[in-house]
Amino acid sequence: MADAGSIEHGWIHPEGLIYSAQYLSDTSFDHFGLDFHLTEAGKIFWWEQHVDMGQGRILTALFQLIDIKFRAWLFRHMPPHPAVSMGWFVGMICSTALLYNFTKKYLILGAPAAAAITSLFLLSPASAGYTFQYLHPGKMLAVFFLLVVLNLVLLLRGIGSGSAGEGRKGLLLWIVLGLTLFFSLFTDPLVFITFLLIPVFFPEMFRVCFKGGNRSGGQVYAVYLAVIVCYAAAVFLLIPYLSRLAGYEYGFLAAVKEAKGNNPFMNIVNPWFYYGVMMNTYWFVTGNIGLRGYLPLYISEDRLYSFDPSHYAVEASLGTLAPLVIVHLVLIALSVADFKYSDKRYILKSVLALYITTGWITLIHSFQNVLLPWSTYYYGSVFSVVFVMLIGALLRTLRGRRGLSYAAVAVVLIASFSAYGDAKEINRAWKYSRYPEVDIDGFYRSFRDHWHEIKKNPERFDKTICMVDKGVSFAFQRQRITPLTECYKISLWHQLSRDYKNVRALNFAGFCPDRIPSAVKRVDELRPLCSTVDAGSEVMSSGTANPDIVAVRASSQWQDYGPQLVFDGVSSDASSWHSSFLAPLPQWIEPEYAHPRIMISISIQAQNDHRYAGINAGRAPQAFMVQGSNDRKHYAELLKVNDAHLRPGEWGEWRFENSRAYKYYRVCIRENYGDCTVAIQEMLLK
Repeated sequence: MADAGSIEHGWIHPEGLIYSAQYLSDTSFDHFGLDFHLTEAGKIFWWEQHVDMGQGRILTALFQLIDIKFRAWLFRHMPPHPAVSMGWFVGMICSTALLYNFTKKYLILGAPAAAAITSLFLLSPASAGYTFQYLHPGKMLAVFFLLVVLNLVLLLRGIGSGSAGEGRKGLLLWIVLGLTLFFSLFTDPLVFITFLLIPVFFPEMFRVCFKGGNRSGGQVYAVYLAVIVCYAAAVFLLIPYLSRLAGYEYGFLAAVKEAKGNNPFMNIVNPWFYYGVMMNTYWFVTGNIGLRGYLPLYISEDRLYSFDPSHYAVEASLGTLAPLVIVHLVLIALSVADFKYSDKRYILKSVLALYITTGWITLIHSFQNVLLPWSTYYYGSVFSVVFVMLIGALLRTLRGRRGLSYAAVAVVLIASFSAYGDAKEINRAWKYSRYPEVDIDGFYRSFRDHWHEIKKNPERFDKTICMVDKGVSFAFQRQRITPLTECYKISLWHQLSRDYKNVRALNFAGFCPDRIPSAVKRVDELRPLCSTVDAGSEVMSSGTANPDIVAVRASSQWQDYGPQLVFDGVSSDASSWHSSFLAPLPQWIEPEYAHPRIMISISIQAQNDHRYAGINAGRAPQAFMVQGSNDRKHYAELLKVNDAHLRPGEWGEWRFENSRAYKYYRVCIRENYGDCTVAIQEMLLK
């Protein structure tokens, strides 16, 4: 909990920023707030069409909608945190308790052994994934529903042997099981493995026998059939109908097929699919015991996307031998005379469950080898459940051998913390690969400081936080018309994640009124006047290319990018003025002339660094004004620009009427294009 609660480990995925902004904004994308009404539910179909690609994860989208509103409300009572959510309660408490109960009762384990393998699950990369990172909760919900179903079936099995499900209690449990299975299918495709895991772990539930004219054992088939029929009706009839009512088109898996170019289920006839299953099993197992970096086939952090040709021989050997190993395990288990009553049946079931689960993960992800470091961190959620079942089955064989049992429990705990160490390393690599050149931790440190200021003095809350950035608003409106391509989605990720103002808005939405009065809707009416900005933190520099300028002041500066650089005559990104990182708007720059002069035009060049064109675009002035003064106390407004339309490296020129000479000309930037700093490369006043 300490690690999850720290800003160093916690973060919100840029994709999470997209749907957070969508779910927290009103229908016209004017502002953020907590208001909730029936039309809000229609936003889940926006996510289904543009982010989910028609996979039908409606329950996941609904959970997101509620969770995002909950996060905004929560941040009224605690400082903003990038990852805290309702998912923590579901994943770390509910799922963990369900797993402990199931392993303890199904495998008939003692409390220490059940607690040890539960800790192995809780500290696995997949479990750490949805506590460190805030992304869509589909895989976390899939684990939760899988464990609920397994516990329900365990309860049904305990009602009676050979007549499970009879009586009112049994009927009620069968109904609950059917409903749980049905709703689970709308969380994530990973949960579909539940249909295969139930017969693996509970084969006796699928036996149909006739004794004395009474039938029993057919209830599970009826539940399966009912769930499949209802699910088909939902994804092909109900969801498309509701989606059209909400204003979105929906086609089940249509976008997935278009993106992949084929039907992923045809992979079953591809022999490389089975090779991929074995490779992924290897990766998932090593990742869940913390040995990923110590065993062969490890792809180092600086080669995230590459295969090592020297590993092909080992890969081929592993892919050839592993199926033979599994076949021999089955034959050996079946050859044991007391198989029905031995511990080996639990090991056999767990091995088969492990192989089936990896096969399903490989199938729905186009039989690709999951070689990226965050594979077990993200896709291994359901795998972690069946993996700890195998470990529990192995521990079960040590019952009655106290010394060996305690030693095995200690080994499991050591593996747990080793896997957790890997999880933190993987999390850090993934986090900063999504936020290059952006101090996302600095964002949240600033948010926390601002939160404490608001709590001490509520009047200091800046209402402009509630306004949605114009560029993001336009992007959302485009998404209502055209499908969201991968390239465009990544572009929007970058736009949101690097936009300090919008990230701040998402974290302070709980302070925003549900409906902002029209009298205060204009941003320029909410910003403080440039003449009232505290000058106590201003900086002053000299040494410009213009001999008439004796000094240049600014509201702030970052590192060596002082305000005098905009008047040095050097058109270079390295010779630009930057306001201080995370300094609030407005920001200003003010040349002081040796003698009062009459100026009638201003030219501004936006910073241009080809390496960071997107960042430069966000730092360019958008709305600014030019003011004149002779005493630095009283300023006359000479020019007001609402949208400069400056692009990196471009010059913009604006003329204004002025017949009075001023010694000080202040250029006050009231808005930029979304970055957390303002930058100007060159400036000319004539």
